[in-house]
Amino acid sequence: MFTSEIGVVEEWLSEFKTLPETSLPNYATNLKDKSSLVSSLYKVIQEPQSELLEPVCHQLFEFYRSWEEQLLRFTLQFLPELVWCYLAVSASRNVHSSGCIEALLLGSWLVCILEFRTHIPEDFLETTVNLATQLPRHQYQAFNSELSTNEGN
Repeated sequence: MFTSEIGVVEEWLSEFKTLPETSLPNYATNLKDKSSLVSSLYKVIQEPQSELLEPVCHQLFEFYRSWEEQLLRFTLQFLPELVWCYLAVSASRNVHSSGCIEALLLGSWLVCILEFRTHIPEDFLETTVNLATQLPRHQYQAFNSELSTNEGN
């Protein structure tokens, strides 16, 4: 990454921290027009060893959970690249450099699920469980085994 790109990302990181909450909607609306910031953030995400990756992931998560629509959309544009990078790093077995990406992806998913759970029909969870039990036996056992393993960690 070039020094100018690093500067753009560092400025973005510090800018949001000092922003009063009343300025959030205006800030969010203007954010989509910062094309140099977007391209710089993609470069940070594509470099798993970047020292800026962790603060960028943290800030994107803050955007996502703010429920300010434009900040949510801003974060969503990076999710495909984040998933790709997470899978690439996981495949290389270098899991130490993917922790912040994993936290962002899981955190975003959990925020989405928690929001979804407040608006789901009563029978949705029952239907989902019923569908899961209709999986072929070996897939269902593997699914349960994976859940048990993850609960123990």
